[in-house]
Amino acid sequence: MNLVEFAQMFGCSVPDVLNKLRNGRNDFWRWWWSQFASEQVGVHHGSLDRTLSHFGRLMNGIDVAPFLQEIDEKPRNWLVNTKRKGIGVQQHTDSITLRRAEYNFVPGANNIDIMMDVQESVTGQLAGQYPRLMSFLNGFSEQIGKGALSRAMIVRLTPRMQVGRHWDSGYYYLCRDRYHLVLRSTGSDMECAGVRRTWNVGELWWFNNNLWHSASNGGDDWRIHVIFDVLPHRNVPLVDEFKRHTAYYQPRMEGQVQAGPPMEGLLDAR
Repeated sequence: MNLVEFAQMFGCSVPDVLNKLRNGRNDFWRWWWSQFASEQVGVHHGSLDRTLSHFGRLMNGIDVAPFLQEIDEKPRNWLVNTKRKGIGVQQHTDSITLRRAEYNFVPGANNIDIMMDVQESVTGQLAGQYPRLMSFLNGFSEQIGKGALSRAMIVRLTPRMQVGRHWDSGYYYLCRDRYHLVLRSTGSDMECAGVRRTWNVGELWWFNNNLWHSASNGGDDWRIHVIFDVLPHRNVPLVDEFKRHTAYYQPRMEGQVQAGPPMEGLLDAR
């Protein structure tokens, strides 16, 4: 389903439905959009459970020891880029960027807001230090995510702290599925649209980050997850469609861009 068909289904114009999907505080529109855009849930599965679900555990019993070894051997990497702490709901987290938004700074613009709509991703400078983890993420993305790895990061949450309630706003997220691989935790408490689940070490979950959600770490040690997005192959045409409605891309499509330097993304993966 494309944007025109989705808008027609609700008797809306495309600009109206784009505003509701990106900026509306009500989950209604993004929940319906997920039924068509997500690889893991939706009406195309012909299953009521997979249509109504906000969460999905796709793998368990994963041996995470090799991934933790790669991470624990390089503790200084947690402090290479601390910009993510500038996001209010993420102030208690640290992160290591594996793949980030490929983005050029636009002088005089709200670059944080623009980045939410940037579709391209590029491998970060630190990714080469995590070869086993990167191999796993790429393999999962192709085989189970049925797509290509987009943004990805390793994120740790301070003991006894929370990630505040929010939804991931932007056209980038509306084309992709969000996944978490649990590496270290005493039980990760997750909430999405009022539904709660506890995720455990060695599990890999899909969840609908287009809806309001939050997370907490009730333990006395860091909670470490790999958070990553996958662009399903069947959604590639949607990327092009969203680009046509995104101000950032319009001068580029017309060959009139005067971009600034590449920008390391604050919102690489929220």
